Amino acid sequence: MKVRELKLRLELIPEKSWHQNFANILSKPIWDVIRRAVYKYYEYTCVICGISGIKVHCHEVWSYDDKRATQKLVNLQCLCEDCHNIKHWGRTMAEVNSGRLTHEYKNFLVSHFCQVNKCKKIDFEYHKIREGEIHMKRSRIRYRIDFGALDPERIVETWTKLARKKK
Repeated sequence: MKVRELKLRLELIPEKSWHQNFANILSKPIWDVIRRAVYKYYEYTCVICGISGIKVHCHEVWSYDDKRATQKLVNLQCLCEDCHNIKHWGRTMAEVNSGRLTHEYKNFLVSHFCQVNKCKKIDFEYHKIREGEIHMKRSRIRYRIDFGALDPERIVETWTKLARKKK
């Protein structure tokens, strides 16, 4: 199965880029406003599997320029918890290995991946191996983080201006 045919993919973040995300960089009040705006924009519906009426998560979509060692934030998406846990498979597996998530839930996620992508477990395993290889290569590099139009400094500046106008 070709990567572009997969609607739901694992997105393993290079190790040196861990924790370089909005939730960790922005203050909680600003992050809460942004993520809630994303939920509202997508009508509280998972953009991948289409489920609604459940707790949703805000997912950062990154592109990678491996030659220039640049990791760029290109979008924010509304995902259900299951799709989000598949996207962050490395974190999910750490949670399973620590006992915070069950092996049964991990198996459910594999089934969810297969259902969403209309594929077989072997396709998941192949995808997991391929993404693991990419992750290992990218984890040897320190990527320059590019937030693009969503630069946290600009967001904080805009937020501050709006807060002043309200006073």
